Amino acid sequence: MKLHRPYIPWSVRRQVIERQIIKAELWTALRPHWRDERATRWMIEALFPSQKVELNHDPALCNRVKFVDLTGAVVSYTPDANDPDYLAYMPVADHDIRTRVRGPHGQHSDLGLARKRKRAERKKAAYVGPGEVLTGTDVQRRLRRRLRSRGFDKTRTRRVDGRVVPR
Repeated sequence: MKLHRPYIPWSVRRQVIERQIIKAELWTALRPHWRDERATRWMIEALFPSQKVELNHDPALCNRVKFVDLTGAVVSYTPDANDPDYLAYMPVADHDIRTRVRGPHGQHSDLGLARKRKRAERKKAAYVGPGEVLTGTDVQRRLRRRLRSRGFDKTRTRRVDGRVVPR
């Protein structure tokens, strides 16, 4: 399912860059009387001179709690996708590394954390406690696992006239 990435309004972008400028103590870059888009572009250029920047969601949208409607579409996130407290501008190269390679302080990347979470959810779904019901795919997965433990591997053998013949 493709995640819906909502549009981030200029007012939110301006709040994000103002917070970063105040943290960097670069007070001369603040332009309070300009309109949102122009002031935001000016402040980004002052904080990141001659660099391309992107907004980084922290935590990433794929790692946030999602609220889904009946059709399966994502309705909202917790925290909200456009919450300025969870957004930060960063250079494109650093954003790409954080998303795909590694996170801050040696943590997994954003996509690595998503894969790890999905793997844990699959393992949790494969366990069936007393009173739980298995779906069709779970039954097949458990049957395959049981057959492989007995030496029958469906990918390496085939049946010919009722006999198991290696490939």
